[in-house]
Amino acid sequence: MKRYLNTDLAVENKAFFNNCGREYYEEENEISTICRLNISNDELSKKYGREKGIYVTILSEAFYLLDKFSFLSLADILAKEIRKILFDVCKRKCIKDCSVLVAGLGNAEIVVDAIGPISVKKLTVTRHIKFMSESYFTNENMCSVSAIAPGVLSQTGIETVELIKGAVKSIHPDVVIAIDSLSARSVERLGTTIQISDNGIAPGTGIGNMRKAINAENIGCPVISIGVPTVVSSSTLVIDMLETAGVSEISDELMSVLKENKKFFVTPKECDEITKSAAELISTALDMMFGMHS
Repeated sequence: MKRYLNTDLAVENKAFFNNCGREYYEEENEISTICRLNISNDELSKKYGREKGIYVTILSEAFYLLDKFSFLSLADILAKEIRKILFDVCKRKCIKDCSVLVAGLGNAEIVVDAIGPISVKKLTVTRHIKFMSESYFTNENMCSVSAIAPGVLSQTGIETVELIKGAVKSIHPDVVIAIDSLSARSVERLGTTIQISDNGIAPGTGIGNMRKAINAENIGCPVISIGVPTVVSSSTLVIDMLETAGVSEISDELMSVLKENKKFFVTPKECDEITKSAAELISTALDMMFGMHS
């Protein structure tokens, strides 16, 4: 039944294996659990069904239910995890030395796909200040932050990777941070989970709508991805419930139905709150990281 399990989350794939080695470990704090998976070779890539890279997953309770203190604490945790990966990919010792392009992927007109565009809208950008007043930019010790919300292919007629690649060629950032909505296996992950990775992102993978990957190879710049799951495949949801009930084999009739409906996705009635809170969390974390959050 594994063939029907659609998920963008590396942490959910680990459930397919009896033993996780030293490449995977977890740590807990008062408001979250941080899961770290380091896929460093082809053997581990095959084992976990993921491209090589570092995957950091932060698990918490629903973002929109957190009080202000817990929300800001979670944003601070997220900022620190992004910073660790950014230092690694940029080979820099200070955030202020980096030029960052933030790309908000997805369709702003569809709630469950709007985390990227909304995050960018809430983000504090600073690159233009350097050209307007270099002395002020330098005195305030700012990091150069620019942003783009490229939309989707059906809106622009242009592949997202090509638009981002064009921006990269124009402004020459040290790193691109790509923000996107994801697909999960379990409904418990929706609006409670954040995944960060250093190997880029392939938009639409989780819903079977493959687009060209946004990664260092394709755009000529390191890419850090940040994603929050907002949908679950209906087939995956059915299988998850059956397995929870102890059912290991399914009938041919049910298998046929699953095949026909494996591209149908569902989201909770709180999807508006999930998207809004996730975008607020990510933009706040990035502003914290860039020193722009008061």
